Amino acid sequence: MPPVEGIRRSIAYVEGAPSWESISRSMRPAVPANGGLGVKGNVAVPGNVIVLDAMGVMYRARDDVAELLVPFVQRHRPSVPASEVTARYTEASLGWIDADAFWRSLGLPPGVEDDYLSAHRLTDGVLDFLALARDSDIDVWCLSNDVSRWSIKLRERFGLDGFFSGFVISGDIGHRKPSTAAYRFLLDRLGTTPQLFVDDRPRNVAAARNLDIPSVCFGPGCGETDCVADFAELARSRRSMWRRRA
Repeated sequence: MPPVEGIRRSIAYVEGAPSWESISRSMRPAVPANGGLGVKGNVAVPGNVIVLDAMGVMYRARDDVAELLVPFVQRHRPSVPASEVTARYTEASLGWIDADAFWRSLGLPPGVEDDYLSAHRLTDGVLDFLALARDSDIDVWCLSNDVSRWSIKLRERFGLDGFFSGFVISGDIGHRKPSTAAYRFLLDRLGTTPQLFVDDRPRNVAAARNLDIPSVCFGPGCGETDCVADFAELARSRRSMWRRRA
């Protein structure tokens, strides 16, 4: 079964959910969002918030450094060890160096950045899930370990900004998951505890649960008690969330 069809059928099973036709008519919302943290100024209804991780949840690559970044750098500079790429990436994802400095530290011009980012792909069903959340009046946020500029470029490329109420990116705040400080920064931005946090790494899920944030592990083989394989299963497993507010 094609991925989109799978989540379409899953959504159809959700009691009280908006129809697939209503979702399809408005897949690209017109609401603009700012760069950086992307906060639009709208106030979340307490608890009516979903927080998604980016890599491994919104985007297919679960380990973007090992799967995409290291091979890209070594294709251009074979002598650069993976450990060096990882170390420089960690610095950039904490905001210690900017994106241009990251590329130059590896002997590459910053102009290669868009070529690298072009390798990223959306996870099957993510746009359908975001549309379902939007049509159910649920605020969606993103909490991600990423280089600030890369996060912005990927959101713009895939037209994601309008689906989200805000983005909390490690490169902006100087903390990476599973650091408690990253989650506390998110909670401060929200002003409430989210109804659900979704991440593909068990250690990030565990850190969120330690702060009493309801969480689920995303992706096949995550090994968690509360886990979902894809967005179709996530929609089915949280069907009570999709009822419209009066």
